[in-house]
Amino acid sequence: DYIIVQIHYYQNPDAERQDDQTSVAFRTTDEVEHVIQMFPMGMRNFTIPANEEAYTLTEDISIPLGYKIWGIFPHMHVLGSAYSVFAEKDGEERCLTRSDRYSFENQLAYLFEKEVEMEPNENLRLSCTWNNTDSNPLLIHNPPVDVSDGERTDEEMCYAFTLASF
Repeated sequence: DYIIVQIHYYQNPDAERQDDQTSVAFRTTDEVEHVIQMFPMGMRNFTIPANEEAYTLTEDISIPLGYKIWGIFPHMHVLGSAYSVFAEKDGEERCLTRSDRYSFENQLAYLFEKEVEMEPNENLRLSCTWNNTDSNPLLIHNPPVDVSDGERTDEEMCYAFTLASF
């Protein structure tokens, strides 16, 4: 058996080299009650215009089978400022996670006390907001430039890494 860990790094070419201090801890067991997998839901093919303080994109995602959500890890890069994930059915919305103070330096994973049941084709609405102005203290390109989606830290993401069982 193998465990694969993917870590995104960005090294500013003008910065002093730093040693990697990343660590990972695992706990194993012989039995599990629920098989849970990380299911990434997100957006691709977008560009955040330079000098936009609150550029927001929203995408609706539906899956043709029922599943349970056990937790969510919202993820953006340094331009990220806010996010939300709502489940929507028959005009009724349930907030699964939301923050108007996203911080790349303090990303949180939300594990639910009780799993959220999603019916087949029930809508999940993901929304991300970015600050691509010089008021953002983590801005990499200054003056600001248009930033597209990608895996590097100087690019952007909008994902809700969802812990789900099917």
